[in-house]
Amino acid sequence: MTDILAKLPKELQMYIWGYNSEHREKLNNVLDELDDIVNWTYCDSEMCEKDIHKLDENTIKSSPLPMLKYSECYFCSEYCESYGTWSKRYDYRKSMRR
Repeated sequence: MTDILAKLPKELQMYIWGYNSEHREKLNNVLDELDDIVNWTYCDSEMCEKDIHKLDENTIKSSPLPMLKYSECYFCSEYCESYGTWSKRYDYRKSMRR
């Protein structure tokens, strides 16, 4: 095995010898944490704030309101979507009255 590695370019040899078998186990823990951060969120309704999965079929992804500066909202139900978008529009209108 060492003879085969000796014939490879120095950069590849360093890459192969730098491999750590424990890396995969530790990376698995990091990927699990990353899954929680990326795919899970709270319902954007102020009255709910339930934990929801972004890719769940029951999760409602609302299109952004053009007047606000956020990109996307996630709601757990149609009721929360209705109340959440109304609330955000109300807050926006209230802030524009000043």
